[in-house]
Amino acid sequence: MNKLVRKPNRTLAQQLRDILVEQIRNGMLRPGDKVASERELTRQYGVSRATVRNTVLGLAAEGLVTRSVGSGTYVVPDAGTRAALEGETGTIGLLVGRQHVPVHRIRDDFYYYKVMEGVQVELAASRQHLLFSYLDDDEQENARIVAGLEGKVDGVLLAEAGSSRLVQEIHARGLPCVLINPSIEDIDQRFDSLGVNNRSGAHKAIAFLAGLGHRRIGCLRGPAASQAAQDRFDGYCRALSEAGIGFDASLVVEVEGWTAEEGAAAARGLQARRRDFTALFCASDTLALGAMAVLGGAAVVPGRISVIGFDDISLASHSVPPLTTVRSPTFELGRLAGRQLLARIRNPSLLVSGVLLSPDLVTRQTCAAPRAERVGQ
Repeated sequence: MNKLVRKPNRTLAQQLRDILVEQIRNGMLRPGDKVASERELTRQYGVSRATVRNTVLGLAAEGLVTRSVGSGTYVVPDAGTRAALEGETGTIGLLVGRQHVPVHRIRDDFYYYKVMEGVQVELAASRQHLLFSYLDDDEQENARIVAGLEGKVDGVLLAEAGSSRLVQEIHARGLPCVLINPSIEDIDQRFDSLGVNNRSGAHKAIAFLAGLGHRRIGCLRGPAASQAAQDRFDGYCRALSEAGIGFDASLVVEVEGWTAEEGAAAARGLQARRRDFTALFCASDTLALGAMAVLGGAAVVPGRISVIGFDDISLASHSVPPLTTVRSPTFELGRLAGRQLLARIRNPSLLVSGVLLSPDLVTRQTCAAPRAERVGQ
């Protein structure tokens, strides 16, 4: 028996309510579960029948349980959410490192706009709200932003984290944190992380091009500071090796950012030194769209040069010709990250998890066999 003892600041009924609410919050009592009977609760906690009845009636008034005459008391479907929100701000912070793409408005950020949609869908189901901010390379300014979140959010989704110091700053303020696409070499094992298996996605793209017969496959590899860009480049290299194609550094261009303008400039530079590449793998769709404009659009792609992008942003299917790309599950990434953070807030003792989502190749109209192979057929 877990007998309750009178406390100066909490009545027995309040203490019993706290116990039952915590059981709902941590999942010991799940939606639809039957709550112990008044007699059982009286015996278990050493309180009067009247105390138990008043507690249960109070929980019913809060909408956490429902009473059925002759059947018993049951946890309502969204009781866990209501209990978890008690005492919380009802707001989650989403911080995105701006180095992943130099944009000023979230609506222009094709990748994280979709991630945000997934987060918001998950939060809406739990009646939570989202507070968004970009982060720059200024450590002091970022620390100020994090300090401003204290007391205003229940936890933080940190995307494109390139600084362990920033992660530690969030942790020091007692904010639960889930990392999305971190670019930190050694991720602190105290933090949940979610990302996309970029190596696998790039491997699928290059294997597809090699299967069409391409041997001279160029690469716009993205910024060196981005772990996603590095992983996509690693997948490119591994797929070349597995296809028996030697690595040629003159076919690779490191791009400082992710914009279409930078993709165009990189493709122009590649063309200036190598006229013989028959395919081009781009580390993002925006790079690919910029490259296609320089290469000559539909007049050249895929007749002379095949092009593959990465992410499957909304513009990819509307380009001319429609872009073959690797689809990043961005919406699902946001949804699962939001779900994991809510779970972490409600139960800090959960085991830390690391999740990599698998991307898929989406074939459209920018890839074909090299011209020489088609002529010889």
